[in-house]
Amino acid sequence: MIWNTKELIGLGVGGAEPRVDLYSPEDLSHAVSTYPSANGSIYAFDYSPDGTGMVIGNRNGDVDTLRLADPTSLYSGEWSAQALPHRVAGVTQLIWTSMDAVCILNESGAGWCCNPNSEASFMSFMETGSRRLAALCRTEGDEILGFAEDGTLLAWRNGEWESPECFHGNPPCWNNLHARPIHWSAAGAIIYVSPGRRLSVLDAASMEPHSNAPDTCATDCISADDNFLLAVDAGTRSARLWDSGFKAIRRIGGLPRDLVQCVLLDTEQHSALAVDKAGNALLLDLSAHKARVVSRLPGSDYRVCTARPRKVRQAAHEQRIHAEATQVAQEALSAIGRGEVEGRSLDALDAAGYGHVSYALRASVAEKDNDLAEAIRLTRMQVDSLPPDNPFSAGSLQRYRRLLSEAGLLPLSGQDGPGAHPCGSQNRDAPHLEVMAMPGTMETLCECATAAGIPVTGCWHIKSLSAINCGGTQVAPTRFAAKYNDVGRAPMACPATMRLGNTSPSSVRQAVLFPMEQGSSISLILGFESKGGFSAVEPIVVFSPVPVSDGTSVAGRNVQMLADYHHLMGSDATKARLAELIRTSTHVLRRIITESRSLCFRKGEVK
Repeated sequence: MIWNTKELIGLGVGGAEPRVDLYSPEDLSHAVSTYPSANGSIYAFDYSPDGTGMVIGNRNGDVDTLRLADPTSLYSGEWSAQALPHRVAGVTQLIWTSMDAVCILNESGAGWCCNPNSEASFMSFMETGSRRLAALCRTEGDEILGFAEDGTLLAWRNGEWESPECFHGNPPCWNNLHARPIHWSAAGAIIYVSPGRRLSVLDAASMEPHSNAPDTCATDCISADDNFLLAVDAGTRSARLWDSGFKAIRRIGGLPRDLVQCVLLDTEQHSALAVDKAGNALLLDLSAHKARVVSRLPGSDYRVCTARPRKVRQAAHEQRIHAEATQVAQEALSAIGRGEVEGRSLDALDAAGYGHVSYALRASVAEKDNDLAEAIRLTRMQVDSLPPDNPFSAGSLQRYRRLLSEAGLLPLSGQDGPGAHPCGSQNRDAPHLEVMAMPGTMETLCECATAAGIPVTGCWHIKSLSAINCGGTQVAPTRFAAKYNDVGRAPMACPATMRLGNTSPSSVRQAVLFPMEQGSSISLILGFESKGGFSAVEPIVVFSPVPVSDGTSVAGRNVQMLADYHHLMGSDATKARLAELIRTSTHVLRRIITESRSLCFRKGEVK
């Protein structure tokens, strides 16, 4: 007997020493063995819905339940066996239902149910209307299907064993313990083998022949996982593989002789585990049109194969992936702190389906490397990959807002997610900007805006309205604006200032926003630095915003804006205009300071 997980291979052993062995699929090393309470070759096997229990039976009528002492150790813990207080001669099939009931089918075609956790010896008879059952099947909706020898299909629901629903007109099921029916949820189908060794497919919803069923073929055993269906013809030593749409993938020849069962293990690697009539267990490679025996498991007397329930396999897989992702994330965080992060660790998170964690870690690396645009791009991808109800969403959005703020691209009020647009009246703080660094600053601004999916508007209204410190005189920005409007040749429109950061308590750097021409979209940000006397006016940023037009991408618009900026900065007209603005602004400052000192002198505040 074999069962399938993505972590371990389980084998049921018959002969002189009946037991269940667990093996690692990577190197086929033996992990643990579990033993039933009574001797007898195991011909029936199933699992509890949570994967922490097994039920096994032999031809002598002994039925045992095996449970993990520690339910959290699904594959390495100790299993304890307990015999059911019932004996059913000639057990051929066992099914453990979600209602904690075990269904037992024997070779006479009769079915019973009992509770393995109950000390009472009561058993319920599965009503069939005097029909003999050939096989049972559990669906993922927790129905129990019974295939009667006359072709009637019976469905028991919610433990109502006395009143099954009957479906007629389908081919009967082959009474063969190696060819049990399966519910293939990926295709919404019930798959079984009819007495003529022909593959039969029913629609799981209507219990009628499936409209998209493949051509019938000689079949001795079947197996399915999330992606593929495998049908083996032991007579011709061949197998066929279909996808969930019943599209034929390949025909595989060269199978070992006398196979009785074959179970798909990992369709990504195209591997399967098979048992032959001699009791040998073989690991097969089915990736080509000719099968290849990869290895032979030690031992013999293996009896029958059965696949673990898909839900349990998926839960076990997710549990393992979560544990691995947690470990990789912790290692990556430590490596980031040391500046030694490796891409392999982050790639492992992507492959494990934890892309949002990988994006967050990559963004941390980019931020540590002062690559603000890349940090914004990765954080935006992280936000996009998370549903709103994910517990990581709130923290990701908060980080995204912070990065946009650092880039000077705060979104509109109430629009916190990616794709929000900046607002001309939105306030922001920024570090001091050097004149020589302006080309790089503009490139960073455009890169950040493109990464965030936000077009640069080119109109910044700044938060701080601190006074300008010139020659010991505090000049209010509003007063400077008014005087500039009187003296300057270019009309003004709503000037504002922003604090660019303090280098010392007595040295304040600020900036003022001016439109270069009335009605023009060209904007200029000027910087002022106190140096103990009259301040020089330094140009900081000059650019021409590109109007929004239909069909213009954010990236295209920002690239155009950057090109316009470089063109504008290099033109003679711009240089002349900057020189004029510097002269005018300096003249305005001198006028204001002179007036202030005269006013103070008249008041006796200046000697």
